[in-house]
Amino acid sequence: MLKSSTPIQILEVLNSASKPILCIDGRMDMDAYCSALAISYLLKKRVTLFSSHPTLTGYYLKIIKALNIDISDIKMGVDPINIDFSKYDLQIFIDSGNIEHISQHPDFKPDNNIKKVNIDHHFSNNSYGDYNYIKEYSSACSVLYEILNDQNINIDEHLAKLLLIGILCDSNFLRNSNVQPHEYADVANLIKISQFQPYKLNEVISISSIEDTKIRKIAFKNLVINKDAKYAYSFSTISDYQAERLDIYFKGLPAVDVIKNIEGLDFVFFIRQDVEKFNVSFRSVNFNFNVLNFAEKLNGGGHKVAAAGTIQTQSIDEAISKVIEVISSTNNI
Repeated sequence: MLKSSTPIQILEVLNSASKPILCIDGRMDMDAYCSALAISYLLKKRVTLFSSHPTLTGYYLKIIKALNIDISDIKMGVDPINIDFSKYDLQIFIDSGNIEHISQHPDFKPDNNIKKVNIDHHFSNNSYGDYNYIKEYSSACSVLYEILNDQNINIDEHLAKLLLIGILCDSNFLRNSNVQPHEYADVANLIKISQFQPYKLNEVISISSIEDTKIRKIAFKNLVINKDAKYAYSFSTISDYQAERLDIYFKGLPAVDVIKNIEGLDFVFFIRQDVEKFNVSFRSVNFNFNVLNFAEKLNGGGHKVAAAGTIQTQSIDEAISKVIEVISSTNNI
């Protein structure tokens, strides 16, 4: 297994595949979708794209519609657990810190009989591919841009737009702490090539839908602040969604981001009840505080300042107790 590959090795294995497959990360964000679409465009649509989600949430559909991003090449609602990987000769992972993140099923296991390319920006990525290119940048699109730029691959207006939107969305418009100095120059270059102005994206995501406003309401209603321990948390249950007449599968606005800017805290977490599990998201308020340690103890991963995990339990009270137990027993140095 190659622990670290070069840009030329990554591009050679991508271009040599006759039937590649890419399953988009199941946690859903614009970086995952834009980076997957960028690879598909780069390979002249030879790659088969799958997403385990039946459709995008209203939040992301709004962005895609407003910015004229074509997702028609993505086969939606196909979970990898139902795919026969023996029909393909290369599996491409991008923006997946964990190999199992592409599926909605906790018992999914990848096919080890076909080669894997792993392109990612998550600190917790353990180089699970046969070919790996992992850099702790703000987004997977930033990593992909570096690979293309290193090999002088022509980046046209369409490709630049996809990369730019992925970077801006995942980096919170270059405000996150994991943004590297060169990424400011990268974004400037992509703006020049794409002729896309970031304010158009900002206009779209700055306006909250009714559904996202209801998520904010739930987040603040259930907010608990532990001032002495310097953290806060909130949660949403299926009954919370039903009370607000929200689709229980609706995700939209990341609720943990609603509560992450509380002065005087080290970190926050948010627990969202899903049909079969509880999803836990962590964010550092103090950027010197590492929340990745918590997520890794909950079968998750991510970054030092933004991470997530899952809990299999019966109730929200048990889920909260489990997270607090992990927090109390973890040395976060």
